[in-house]
Amino acid sequence: MPLTPVASLEARTVIHNLLNSDNKEPDYTGTASVLYTFPPVAKVGMLERDAKKANIDYQINYKDTSNGFSTKRLGFKKSAYKVIINKTDSKIIGAHLLGHHVDEVINIFALAIRNGFTVDKLKDNLWSFPSVSDGIDDMLDIKEKKEKGVEMKQDKDIFLEKIQTKLKNLENDLEKLKDNPESSEKQEKEKYEEEMNKILEKKSQLKEKLYELKNSGESKWSNLSSTFEDNLQKIETAFSNFKKKFNV
Repeated sequence: MPLTPVASLEARTVIHNLLNSDNKEPDYTGTASVLYTFPPVAKVGMLERDAKKANIDYQINYKDTSNGFSTKRLGFKKSAYKVIINKTDSKIIGAHLLGHHVDEVINIFALAIRNGFTVDKLKDNLWSFPSVSDGIDDMLDIKEKKEKGVEMKQDKDIFLEKIQTKLKNLENDLEKLKDNPESSEKQEKEKYEEEMNKILEKKSQLKEKLYELKNSGESKWSNLSSTFEDNLQKIETAFSNFKKKFNV
């Protein structure tokens, strides 16, 4: 628990009780704390075990966002969030953040918890972009994945069909350009072959991950699918740059 803000709160409470006849108790609801590591870690509200102990019907929203734009643009390697939402009234009861600027973003969740904001209340805002705060809407997704298993399966099938089609098209294009172009320059041929092999190797590694993605459970699907799509996009970009470089 943060020492300075809590000490200030308790001091105000003592002063109030000395000057007034009523006996006021300090309200620690929504008190955020931050561990200033690199990257920092921040928390506010309940842990998951607290929600279980209180017999609250809750939902966990978790995602590893290390591959997200707002993390990569600053050169950071790790970021993630875990938000706990009360299913009964859609109020936010806990937030746990890892990454740059989370020491500031956690205060938004602290405000929400202290004032009993629902998910819709907090999502009804426009955030600056690109910023960590802009990801709050994703953190507060309240879609009932467990109760909508059929819908989730349909979404999964659609995603798999889309990325398999993109991967197949990429393979076909690579196959067409795999051989060296006609050129009298030996050095250019070697460079062409070297860069093509790098792309083919990355494509093969990604294809090996497809089996894991297809058979992933609900808990791993979100992170694996996001990572897979990001890596496929990187290969497509590398191939596009390759074609421009060698004019093929």
